[in-house]
Parts: sequence; structure tokens; C-alpha cells
Amino acid sequence: MLIIDESADKSGQHKAGSSRQHNGNLGKIEQSQVGVFAGLVNNGHHCWIDGQLYLPEAWFVKGLPKTSKKLVYANKLSSKPKFKSPQN
Repeated sequence: MLIIDESADKSGQHKAGSSRQHNGNLGKIEQSQVGVFAGLVNNGHHCWIDGQLYLPEAWFVKGLPKTSKKLVYANKLSSKPKFKSPQN
């Protein structure tokens, strides 16, 4: 069975993608990293097969924090687009 899940990990300010954002594991807004992960589960065995770190929009504005400037690929990444409701 393929499982796709968004997950957050509480983190310090010196990690890629870290910002004050909703952390579903804690149920509140915290300094966190958020990612989407894919895994396979079969007969009690599980394996992570892919994952993507979500980088908040704040990581792409001018005057980036020094931490984000240290990322090797910072200028080659993009933030996820905002969801648009079909009613708009």
C-alpha cells in the first residue's frame, strides 16, 4: 500500500525550511520543518520511498535570513503555490 503524508518536525532556526508554521504533530504554530513523504507498507513492513521538504515563501524574499543563504540550492528552489478554491 502506498501512503502519502504531510508531517512536521519541531526544529531550531538553523535548519532548511524552518519557520513559524503549523505543526500538525503538535497541533499549534511552532518553529518547524514541514515535508510531504511517500512510503510503502506491506505485511507489517514499511519503507520510506520519497520525500520533499516544504520551503515557506519567506525563504524566497529579499533579505533572506543568513541561515537560508547558506543553502547550496536556495536559488534553484521554489515555494509551493497557494491553493485556490474553485469558488474564487
